[in-house]
Amino acid sequence: MKPASKTGRPVPPPQQPIQAASPVILETQGFHIRSLRPHDASEKLSAWLADPDMMWGLNIPARDWPIEKQQAFILSFDNRKRYLIGIFAKAGGALIGFYILEVNLTHRTAHISVGIGDRDYWGKNVLSETTPALLDCLFKTRGIEKVVARIIPTNRRILFGFMNSKRFFFEGRLIGELLTPNGERTDVLSFAALKDRPAAAR
Repeated sequence: MKPASKTGRPVPPPQQPIQAASPVILETQGFHIRSLRPHDASEKLSAWLADPDMMWGLNIPARDWPIEKQQAFILSFDNRKRYLIGIFAKAGGALIGFYILEVNLTHRTAHISVGIGDRDYWGKNVLSETTPALLDCLFKTRGIEKVVARIIPTNRRILFGFMNSKRFFFEGRLIGELLTPNGERTDVLSFAALKDRPAAAR
């Protein structure tokens, strides 16, 4: 019988501790996936952040971020509640994109965003190769049980990747959920992956 708390309710069992501050370091057939470090700030990343096509998909205005500001931004991620994870091509080692994760430790959920900045890799199935490895890491070693991706309908490159994912399933359409950078309301399509419950089984 579970011990009772002062309120008379059963005390919940202790949760498995979440690894704190350890960087993500993964590898797939074609890519290295790891937490970004301040030395990863670059003029290339500045160009991505200033690219309206790239930033529109993330529903963020294009911005001018010099190296020093990028480095401060990278340092704001703690690999516990917030992750900034780079996708690097094994061929040449170049940074070609990134994942951002915002984690709710209480509910063991995470919101994931992704951007592929290198146009040479647009339409090259980067997500289908890298996302499963990242999900396995989050579920097995970070204590996360649900990962949600919320995508605006006009971000077709990323939307296609999640629609065809074997790990994510479609949760629903949120009507008028966000304001775009130009002030218009836009819907959001929500996809989710659950620990030990692949999309194909639902």
